[in-house]
Amino acid sequence: KIAILLYADDIVIVASSEEDLRRGMKIATEWGKKWRCSFNQDKSKVVVFGQRKRGETRWTLGGKEIEQVDSYKYLGLDLKGNLKWNMMRDRITKKTRRTMNTAWAMGIQSGHLSVVAADMVWKVLVRPIAEYGAEVWGEDRWDEMEKIQRDMGKRILGLEQSTCNEVILGEMGWWTMKARRDMLRLRYWRKLLKMNRKRIPRQVYDWEVGRTTQKTWCTYTKRLLVELGLGVKWENQKINENCSEWSKLIEERIQTREECRWRKTVTEKPKLRTYRLVKTKLEFEEYLKTDDVKGRRLLTRLRSGTNFLRIETGRREGLPSGERMCWFGCDVTEDEKHFLTECHLYEDLRKEIRTVEGGGGTRATDLGLMLGSGSSESLCTVLEYIKRAEARRRRIL
Repeated sequence: KIAILLYADDIVIVASSEEDLRRGMKIATEWGKKWRCSFNQDKSKVVVFGQRKRGETRWTLGGKEIEQVDSYKYLGLDLKGNLKWNMMRDRITKKTRRTMNTAWAMGIQSGHLSVVAADMVWKVLVRPIAEYGAEVWGEDRWDEMEKIQRDMGKRILGLEQSTCNEVILGEMGWWTMKARRDMLRLRYWRKLLKMNRKRIPRQVYDWEVGRTTQKTWCTYTKRLLVELGLGVKWENQKINENCSEWSKLIEERIQTREECRWRKTVTEKPKLRTYRLVKTKLEFEEYLKTDDVKGRRLLTRLRSGTNFLRIETGRREGLPSGERMCWFGCDVTEDEKHFLTECHLYEDLRKEIRTVEGGGGTRATDLGLMLGSGSSESLCTVLEYIKRAEARRRRIL
């Protein structure tokens, strides 16, 4: 039985009944009198946990009346009497979005911050806010936080809000936030198993393992391990791998799961017709490291399918795909392949790229090259082509 929790100068009295809690508060009051200590009335609260609605009760500590509340923030976590985390998620959502907007003004908006640096800002300054304590509460989907990550990615890459979510994750090599929380949970699970059985977290875990008929922290952890092909670890309640080996193992399993789900959604979206030809792995794209901000953003828009070509603008106008023709008399649909490798309006610009690559090559190969899969030298030429071709097109139209 746990009667009290201590952390720095914080004290939590734990009781299973009103009588036990009053007894504990009386002991604390007597201790305060003995050592001439007083309790902060404003910060001292009582929370009654459970689903059943309870009436208000008067409580006193140190001779002063203290309030009974529905929730209390302890060590950064909002603990609610109904055992739900919605209040904490709402608070974290607002704080994360505020921090994201601050990061947006740190050189990302102006383009002075590289994609690599902006990615680091997200991972170091913004994302940790959303993952605080996620080892404990992170099993549910959290669509609002997924949206915040995608919004940050769109800002970093300079993409429109209508860009497919899969492009953001694919180009940046990001997992979903839910996958991140799964990883943090499994890391913490190993820590629990290695923990001395006399410690309170381990005692709580050992007690909860046996509660198989209810939705608990353990039931989701077990389901997650089975999903990742690690069910035997749960059955044995033992992890032989050291910390780094275990982290590497679960990262590989989650990467495989996330990449499979990501690839499936990419293949299902017609708008990503070009993207799936050149993007098959959920990993950071090397072309994003270029210093050519304008060229890089134009290239990403072409890869994403959300761009300035008729295949996309015609869709917004409600035209069938077969009627979204090239403006310059080519009598074919103006899609990414046509703009990059076929349209006669830009033939003189493409000759420079063939010179860099040594000439020749099929159109399929050229499409991959023109979408950033070539060497660093060819990438510079491709970006220059895209900028000049887009400027020429815009000037004529």
